[in-house]
Amino acid sequence: VGLYVIESPEESIGRLFWLEGTQIYKTKFRATSKLVLDLTLPKSTKPYVIVPSTFDPNDEHPFAVTINSNHDVTAHVLSVQNDWLDEKLLGEWKGPSAGGCKNHPSFLNNPQYLVQLTKKTTIKILLLQTKNDNFDSISFYIIKTNGTSKLNGITDDEIVAKGKFGDPTECKLSIELNAGKYVIIPTTFDPAKEAQFELYICSRGVPVKVLTLK
Repeated sequence: VGLYVIESPEESIGRLFWLEGTQIYKTKFRATSKLVLDLTLPKSTKPYVIVPSTFDPNDEHPFAVTINSNHDVTAHVLSVQNDWLDEKLLGEWKGPSAGGCKNHPSFLNNPQYLVQLTKKTTIKILLLQTKNDNFDSISFYIIKTNGTSKLNGITDDEIVAKGKFGDPTECKLSIELNAGKYVIIPTTFDPAKEAQFELYICSRGVPVKVLTLK
């Protein structure tokens, strides 16, 4: 078993979707029935999240966490009631759909996904490609649209944001978007780079409608 203590990236209290906060401390994993952790946490306006964990998934067992402090501490189990809601989409860059980034004329041949928001919402987007560590770098673009059809042309002004190229296995971004329609285009940097991918589009407490554009 092991223990993580993570500073939340947000001042609001909620479960973490990914480790984007500052990881303050991580114990070594040990085969033991009891872990004792003594540490001093800096003052922060953001809450700290304690994550007890087994080393391997699906290793089920009850546990208890006790917190002792020389200052007042409020702690509670984070509820899933206002948890992140996620849409998981499986896609593939293959043949014509391996279009490469916006530098290439074939960019809009990449898979496209329509996201419809009914109000201003913070969403988190996570793109994963886990089959090939020596793959091309991956990213995605977020493009504002008024329609519900696959894009066949865009302007620079319509690009709201894009992920950072550089990692061949993952790209992630947290962004607040106004109500409206957006197209998310996952892409490799160069064209003709074929692989399967997973795309997660997540919001907290607000369902996000996602359609695959054909």
